Amino acid sequence: MKIVVNKELRKKLSKENIDIKSMLGFDTRGVAYRINNALILKITSDESEANSMAIIKEYPSDYIVKVYKVFQFKSDKDLYYIVEGRLQKLSDEEEITIDDLLENFIKLEEKGPDIRIADLLYQGRFDVIDKILLNGYFYNKELRILENLSAISKRFLEDMVQAARHLHKVGIKFHDYHIGNVMKDASCYKLIDLGFSEVAKKANIELKEILQNG
Repeated sequence: MKIVVNKELRKKLSKENIDIKSMLGFDTRGVAYRINNALILKITSDESEANSMAIIKEYPSDYIVKVYKVFQFKSDKDLYYIVEGRLQKLSDEEEITIDDLLENFIKLEEKGPDIRIADLLYQGRFDVIDKILLNGYFYNKELRILENLSAISKRFLEDMVQAARHLHKVGIKFHDYHIGNVMKDASCYKLIDLGFSEVAKKANIELKEILQNG
């Protein structure tokens, strides 16, 4: 998604004490910018993401990125502005391990049904994930072997169960558990992007007045 950060937009954002420093990345629905070493600004056209993040602002979780502001400008109601905490990227080892865990079909046992961890989180099948954590292993369908949970996989599953439980509790159905939506801080893994969500109740998003000339 292309967003022009011109003088007019910078002036609007300055009223919210937001000064964009550099672009961090983009996707089809939005762009992320660095504000400072602790904060980022996400500008998105995804209403579901904005609604979900507004709910998380009111009902935060240690396992979901910290949200400070969610707002729109009256002059452009197609875009949403989300101020979030800045987190650390995953290491190459973490990316590979977590991506394999989320995307591959696994089994609890050799003759059991195929299971995808990402779908279990979305569906709220925490009993199944708890069993995987308790056993400390799963059956890797692709390799046809029993595979022990690595320390990275175990910690990630424990943290994502906490995040998913919280989302279910506050009425957010999140569909998009994948490696691009995970970052970390010193204490845990965190979800960072709640696009493609369904919310039970529309959130209250601040609507800012149009700035007058001068």
